[in-house]
Amino acid sequence: MYRNRWLISMLLVILLLGGCGGGRAQTKVTPTSTKGLTGQTINLSTGTSLVQGGKWRDVEFTIDSSWKYISIEGWFHASGGAQNDIEVFICDDNTYSDWKSGRKITPVLNTGRKTIGEIDFSLPEKWKKYHLVFSNIFANTTKYIQSQIDLRYYTVDNTTADNSAN
Repeated sequence: MYRNRWLISMLLVILLLGGCGGGRAQTKVTPTSTKGLTGQTINLSTGTSLVQGGKWRDVEFTIDSSWKYISIEGWFHASGGAQNDIEVFICDDNTYSDWKSGRKITPVLNTGRKTIGEIDFSLPEKWKKYHLVFSNIFANTTKYIQSQIDLRYYTVDNTTADNSAN
């Protein structure tokens, strides 16, 4: 009887922890071939920045519907305060508005509170405005954030298509 209670308790803990990640699991879609595609990179965050206690830093970016294999790649390192942590998440514009209003949200990516983190995540191939957020709303101390985070995508190489027509 006690063994069954223990097993049920452990299953509940696993289910609860799995469902409390604050966002979807990180996944990445990469092209099987880049023939006819041109790779592009846009830097979203680099170097050192400050995020005051109770505040956040927002990096807004927009995905073009013609982009393919869109990914966010990089790393961050937080320091300052008792825990030396920061929460980094990505969400669309409507979700960001809800979050700023104090509503509970489900971002497309959420690292949780971390000192050091890596991001390697794909976004849908459709036009949409997103926000990369470095949140320090849970703390009252300033955090120093070192980061290198890039938006990478591919576009169809029109010069190849134009040359094949001649």
